[in-house]
Amino acid sequence: MKSVTMSIGVALVCASLASAASKPDVVFHLFQYPGGYNTYLQGVSNNNIGAGYYTDGSNVAHGFIVLDDVFEQIDYPNAQDTFLYGVNSSGTAVGWYATATAVFAFSYSNGTFTPVGPPGCVNSYAYGINDLGEMAGECQTATAIQGWTFDGTSYQTVMVSGSYFSYATGINMSGVATVIWAYPNGNVQSSLYNGTSFTTIDLPGEGLTYAWGLNDAGDVVFNWDHGTQDYGAVLLNGTYKTFEVPNCVNPIAYGINDRNVVVGACFEHSAGKEFGFYATH
Repeated sequence: MKSVTMSIGVALVCASLASAASKPDVVFHLFQYPGGYNTYLQGVSNNNIGAGYYTDGSNVAHGFIVLDDVFEQIDYPNAQDTFLYGVNSSGTAVGWYATATAVFAFSYSNGTFTPVGPPGCVNSYAYGINDLGEMAGECQTATAIQGWTFDGTSYQTVMVSGSYFSYATGINMSGVATVIWAYPNGNVQSSLYNGTSFTTIDLPGEGLTYAWGLNDAGDVVFNWDHGTQDYGAVLLNGTYKTFEVPNCVNPIAYGINDRNVVVGACFEHSAGKEFGFYATH
């Protein structure tokens, strides 16, 4: 691991969230990992620790944690690629690493890597972690693609009845998880799962909706696929608000915290690269 210091304030621009109810300003900050090629900011804790990954000139992925403009590079030992997706306020991050033959979920804290995920997975992914250390992710077996949550002691399978695949992407302090799923030959849909039942939260009028994370208030970040273009959206206080990142296309929002911060990634035209972004609303 190594730490790198840089100023994140590369670009300060304003846009409006599109909403029938209100249009509050949101300030977007774009940044690149120092020396990296593409940068993806995947998660943010309630004390504004960020987690994500960047790719280098050889297209190798490296995880990172960032706080107060100081980056720590995270590489799982002997892995081909390392990806971080979620982080909590204690600085524990979750993600996965790739070998030549499989993908394995892990958590990382203070220099220590710990395997996570239910037994029996051919490939496993960890996407989200809350401040209690509860986690959410995906398990691929020989016969199914199903989500999982972990309460610190045991794993629970998350599978929408009749779905072709289901995976859990985020989890808040109430134990509510965001779930992305689809029926065979059907559109991708999103739900909230409270441990016993699912509540659909698809973006109205859109057929391909991906809910990537949520905060403790129950606000959810989405992206949706509309033909060849991706768009971002936030469900705030029960109201869906779409957004665009100035000078970027295909914005995908992956994380949201309780301090009005949304994080994600988008393709910046002039640089021809993926940039991480964080936005305050």
